[in-house]
Amino acid sequence: ALRPDRHPEAARAARDALLARRAAGVPGIGPGDLTAAAPVPLARLPMPRLAPHLARELARGAEGTRIASTLDLPLQRAAETVAAAALRDLPDRASLALVVAELRGREVRALVGGEYGAEGRAGALDLTRAVRSPGSALKPALYALAFEAGLATPETLLADLPRRFGAYAPENIDRGFAGRITVADALRQSLNLPAVALLAELGPIRFAGALKLAGAPARLPAGADPSLPLALGGMGTTLREMAALYAALGDGGVGAALRLTPGPAGARRQAF
Repeated sequence: ALRPDRHPEAARAARDALLARRAAGVPGIGPGDLTAAAPVPLARLPMPRLAPHLARELARGAEGTRIASTLDLPLQRAAETVAAAALRDLPDRASLALVVAELRGREVRALVGGEYGAEGRAGALDLTRAVRSPGSALKPALYALAFEAGLATPETLLADLPRRFGAYAPENIDRGFAGRITVADALRQSLNLPAVALLAELGPIRFAGALKLAGAPARLPAGADPSLPLALGGMGTTLREMAALYAALGDGGVGAALRLTPGPAGARRQAF
C-alpha cells in the first residue's frame, strides 16, 4: 500500500509523517538526510552489482563489516561496459577478463572476472585468478633480462632459422623463418626461434627467478624445472600476475604485488 512506484501520494504522506515525528523529537526515530522537499522515487533501481567476483572474494570471512577496496567506481563501470561490449562479438562459450592497475602503487583500479552468472562462459569463476599459459606475453620480460645481461641490444642481429635445442625444435606460428633479423623486429613480430635462442644463453632458471621477483612466478608441473619452452609461455600464470609483470616492466624493472585493499604498499623488488 505504500510502494512509491504504485502509490506515490500515500508513500509521500507516510514519509512526511515520519519526518514530522522526527522533527518533534519522538524517541526511536533516528537521524537521516531526507527532507520533506525530496522527491518520492517513482521506480525501483537495480541492486548494485559491480565487481561481483572481487566483492565475493573480499567478503569471505568478513560478514557484517564494511570493506574498502582500491577500485575506482567510474573506471570499474567503464571496464564492465567495455568487457560486455567485447563479449557480444565472441563465441557463446568464450570468456573474457580484465585488470586495470595503477603503475606506481600497484592498486587495482578495475577488475572484471568474467560475465558473472553466465554458465556457458564460466561466469561463476574469477578468471583473473585462473591459471593459463601466457603464450608469447612473456617475451618482453625475456628480452628485458637479455638486455640487462648484455646478451643483446635492440639492434643486435639474430638468426631466425631452423634450429634444434636437444630434442626441442620450436617453430614460428606460420611455420616460416625470417632469416637475419634485429632483436627489436624479432620482438615486434613475436618470433619464437630468437626468443628461445636468447633464453638458451640466459638460462631458464635465471629467467624464472626474475619472473618471480616481478610478481609472476612460473607455475610448473610438480618436480619440473624451468626449461626452454618458458620463452614461449611454457608455464602457468594468472591475469593478475601478468598485470604485475607488466607493471614491473613499466616501473624501472621493480616488482611488487598488486593490491586490492587500501593500506601500505608491499615490498618492492628489483626484478630487471
